[in-house]
Amino acid sequence: MPEFIHVTKKDGVHPGQVKNYYKEGKSIAVANIGGSYYAFEDSCPHMSARLSNGSLEGSIITCPEHSSKFDVTTGKPLSIENGPLVTYEVKVEGNDVLVKV
Repeated sequence: MPEFIHVTKKDGVHPGQVKNYYKEGKSIAVANIGGSYYAFEDSCPHMSARLSNGSLEGSIITCPEHSSKFDVTTGKPLSIENGPLVTYEVKVEGNDVLVKV
């Protein structure tokens, strides 16, 4: 059964930034969008590139290898040839960012 695990501190991911963390055998990307945190599998559904190496503009992340774009707040792809991102529920407790995996 999925449970919340500590992934980072709030100040570990600055606004407009996305970072990779390896926890519980998973590569998890955490994005900070205006002080709200979003987590998703750090693998592009198109060709498995590490999305945390891509660019984040607003809530849209662009894959560094094939320019596929995804909304990190919902996991939705911006083009129909791509599947959605695997997203994770996030909660913040004090200064800790927790992700349900």
